[in-house]
Amino acid sequence: RRTGFAIVQILITHDLSISVNDIFIEAFKSYDVYSEKTHNSLNNFIIDKIKFILNKQNQSSDIVESVMSLKDSPNILIPILVRRIKLLETIRGDEKFKNFLVGFKRINNILNSSDLSKHYKNEVNETLLEKKEEHKLLKKIKLLEDEINKFEGKINNQQNIIDEFLNLEKIIGSFFDNVIVNHEDKNLKSNRLALLNKLSKNIKRFAKFEMIAD
Repeated sequence: RRTGFAIVQILITHDLSISVNDIFIEAFKSYDVYSEKTHNSLNNFIIDKIKFILNKQNQSSDIVESVMSLKDSPNILIPILVRRIKLLETIRGDEKFKNFLVGFKRINNILNSSDLSKHYKNEVNETLLEKKEEHKLLKKIKLLEDEINKFEGKINNQQNIIDEFLNLEKIIGSFFDNVIVNHEDKNLKSNRLALLNKLSKNIKRFAKFEMIAD
């Protein structure tokens, strides 16, 4: 445990551009042996230590968890994970962020609803988009996806992604004001759920925002 804490302190203090996953790759190579189970256990061990140290640095536990519990967090450079956490900490009291969080959690609740989750598919059929709000949301999702693809691996551009999230606030609100998701037409319902699912998946590449307290 002491060694684990020392490793994490060095990584965070010196902003070393390495992912949790890569920390142990060379060690496995030097022993000419590999165990996926052991590797995953070591990754989880280091991630727990990162969470502990960041909490000790007065980063909110819910925000730390929202970023560090990403499925892909072991493959993301540690300085980028830390930057995301600190950026989210600075804006959690911002009104636009609060509104974004409300909209995202509404989407997340809809997608997790046992009555609706079985109805949506992975792909959005653009020919089934009836309302202008659906077209606007899909256009925004494509722009968001482009921004994330462009910036998610660049430490100095994490704010760009957050800015795109904050700009979703009015579009999500307008969508829910004018579009019936649980439509009686099953094809429309399925397509609208697919639209929300596409948005949610892209947002969750940055953090699990459903874990952040209102």
